[in-house]
Amino acid sequence: MYMLYKKLSFEQLDYTEKDRLELIEYFDKQVIPTGYGKPFYMKELTDAPAYLHKVFSLCPFLLGKMMLIKTTKDADSLNYPTRHIHIDSRPTALNIPLYGCKQGADTVFFDINDLQEFKIPVYNNSRTMFPKQGITHPKELGRFTLEMDSAYILDTRIPHTKIQTYEDVRFFLSLVSYTPFEEAIKHFE
Repeated sequence: MYMLYKKLSFEQLDYTEKDRLELIEYFDKQVIPTGYGKPFYMKELTDAPAYLHKVFSLCPFLLGKMMLIKTTKDADSLNYPTRHIHIDSRPTALNIPLYGCKQGADTVFFDINDLQEFKIPVYNNSRTMFPKQGITHPKELGRFTLEMDSAYILDTRIPHTKIQTYEDVRFFLSLVSYTPFEEAIKHFE
């Protein structure tokens, strides 16, 4: 089976509670819950939190771009997405929790053969996918839950979506990489 994601410990990312609190202090008021995130670029952050310098140095496959994402409820069940399934314009993402990340918000991957693309203008150039006609539930390939005890690196070239069943805001840092997932995960072997 093809690997879709890899769970990482905070130790692997040298991520501490102090780092988490500094990131929240810096970004929390700048991001509203939209589900798709707000982009930031290191070169534009003159007073960037220290952790960003540390993680970009630790993970040379990352670019200086990041998305800060706040999500809320979009489903009543973890069985089927009610928002769009998509393929990101970046091949790899490193997601690090800030707050509200818990059971009840899954990232779910689907078989592209059960999906068709719809040309919908999306600000971040992601490709929006929906089940093909006659398919009510596309084949699920895997899923994970980003919680407050670990981070995930994921292959965003595979169709995926977030299914969240709780109202609380979930806030996380998603670091961008244009390095293929297979190469990026080697950094953590």
